[in-house]
Amino acid sequence: MRRIAFSALTIVAVLVLMGYASGFFTGEVRKEDSCLLCRATRYSGEHYGFAYERIEDSVLTDWYRQNIDPRHGLDPQHPHQWEQSGCTVVVDRGLGATGYSCIRVAPVFLLRPEIQLEVLKNIRDKQTQVALLRSLTSPDYRLNARRVRVLIEWYYIYRTNLPWDRWWQSHASEFGIQVSGSRKSTINL
Repeated sequence: MRRIAFSALTIVAVLVLMGYASGFFTGEVRKEDSCLLCRATRYSGEHYGFAYERIEDSVLTDWYRQNIDPRHGLDPQHPHQWEQSGCTVVVDRGLGATGYSCIRVAPVFLLRPEIQLEVLKNIRDKQTQVALLRSLTSPDYRLNARRVRVLIEWYYIYRTNLPWDRWWQSHASEFGIQVSGSRKSTINL
């Protein structure tokens, strides 16, 4: 009798463990936010019934800390500027029906951090670098989208054929930045 009870209890325990491991009892929520300034990504939600949050730095995050704000994202006086950058995924418990809650993301999130970093490295003036970063997150969605498109075109089309200084001379005004003949920038944000 003990053997049957022990076997039944073992089978029930294995089934409960399998149900828990598969998310049958708990469901799941995944949310993605990114920092508008340094492009670090914060993943948060609930997995196996436990809340989680982790932050992954991008290649731009290290550059931003070295060149603009050394404490960015590391203490409360220098916070990240989080904004949702992807769909929220909700997997229901039970059979796991998946739902998505998507929003229109900021255009800057359509620009790979590697491209943004390449552009910033070509700009020698820190004030102009900051102005460019701000120009990509202005309140005007369409203007931001156009600016992101211009940077993507530079990276994939003009980068190898046209020197940066010549390209920037003719496109800086699209970012609200005026470049004088001496290569000094005037910011018009």
